[in-house]
Amino acid sequence: MDKRISGIVLGIALATIAPAAFAEESRSERAAQILAEAAEQPSLEAALELLKPNLADPETPDPDLVSTICLNMIAAGTCTNAQLLATLERADSGEMVFVRALKRLELLDDRASAQADIIAAAELGLARAEFFLGEMYLSGEFLSPGPDLEQDGEKAQRYLSSAAESGDTDAMFAVGFAMMHGGGIDENHYEGIYWLEQAAAAGVARAQFELAYAYQTGLGVAQNADEAVELFLDAAEQGNALAYYEAARTELGKSHVRRDVTAILRYLESAAEGGVDMALVDLARLHDRGLGHLERDTKKARSYLAMAAKSADPRVVEAARAESGRLGGESIADLIRPPAQSGAEKVGAFFRDLLVTAVILDIATGGGLSGGGDGMALNNKHYAEQDAQIRQWSQDISLDAMSM
Repeated sequence: MDKRISGIVLGIALATIAPAAFAEESRSERAAQILAEAAEQPSLEAALELLKPNLADPETPDPDLVSTICLNMIAAGTCTNAQLLATLERADSGEMVFVRALKRLELLDDRASAQADIIAAAELGLARAEFFLGEMYLSGEFLSPGPDLEQDGEKAQRYLSSAAESGDTDAMFAVGFAMMHGGGIDENHYEGIYWLEQAAAAGVARAQFELAYAYQTGLGVAQNADEAVELFLDAAEQGNALAYYEAARTELGKSHVRRDVTAILRYLESAAEGGVDMALVDLARLHDRGLGHLERDTKKARSYLAMAAKSADPRVVEAARAESGRLGGESIADLIRPPAQSGAEKVGAFFRDLLVTAVILDIATGGGLSGGGDGMALNNKHYAEQDAQIRQWSQDISLDAMSM
C-alpha cells in the first residue's frame, strides 16, 4: 500500500474505536495492537467480531474502519477485492474515498468513477487527492472527460498549493516547478523558489535538481555555483545521473582558482556510468586539452571518444565525430577500432563493430546536429532537451504512481 495511505489505518482506528478501551495505556498503541490482531483473523467477519468490544458502535461498525481492516487482510487473502470494493462503497472520509478511487482504477479500470472519487476526496481536503486533481487541471489531461474539466491554471494552483501547504512533497515540487517556468500557472520566482526549497529539504530529487538549476543559472535567486553543485550532488545521490553531469558543468564554470578538476572528472565519470553518454565526450575533451593539474593524454581521450561513438544518441555521436577531428583527424570508424591493435584483434574488432560502424557513419555523414565549439558539450538548451523527461513529469498523470 502507498506509504501515504498506510497512515490511514491508525488514524481511522483512533477515531472509531471506543476511547474507554484506553484508560490504562496509550490509545495509539492499543489501537495498533487491536488492528494487528484483527488482521490476523481468518475472515473479515471474524475480524469485526473480535473488534466489537472495542467499537463505539459495535452493531454498525464505521465503514471506513471496515475498509481499513479489509485492506490489511488483502495480502493474506482473508479479505477479497470484491469485499473491499463493497465496503469502500460506504466510505465517506477523504482518505477512504481516495483509496476507493485507486482501487477502482486498479481493479476495474473505471476511470470516470475514480476521477469522481478523486474530486470528492480533494473537496474533503485530502492533500494527496488535491495533488492529483491539481495535476490534472495543470495539464488539462483528465482520467475521463466531464463538464468543466479542462486545463485551468487557477484551479491547478489552488489545489496544488493547498496540498503543498498540507505537506505533500510532490505537490511542493509541482507548484514550485510550475511557478518557476509558467507551466499553466503564472510565473512567480519568489514563491517558486520557496516551494522548491521545501521539497528539496524533504528529499525530493527532482526539486533538488531544479533548485540547483536555479542557482546555476540565477533563475529567481542569486547565482551561486557552490550551492548549485551541492544540490546537484544531492539529486545525483538519489540516482539522477544527469545531476552529476550538471555538477561537473557548474564546477567547470568556476574560476580556475576555485575549480576542482579532480571533482569534475569524478562527476563526469559518474555521469557516464549512469548513462549520460555526452559525459564521455567531455571527458575526452578534458584529457585531450588538459586542465589544471590534469596533463594531456590523447590516448585516454581517444578511448572515451570510442565509447561515445557507440552511443545511441545521434547528438553524442556527432559531438564525438567533431571532437575526433581535433585528435589528428581520425575517422569515426578508426575511433571505434583504436589503431594500436594486433592483426587478430583487428579482425575480431572488425566483425564485432561492423554493424555499429555502418550505423554511426550513416548518422555522421547524414548531417545530424552541428558539432564543434570549445568548452563542455552541452549548453543550457541541450540540457533542457536531455532533461525533457523530468520536465514532462509536471504535464503527465502517472497512473502507476496512483496505484496501491
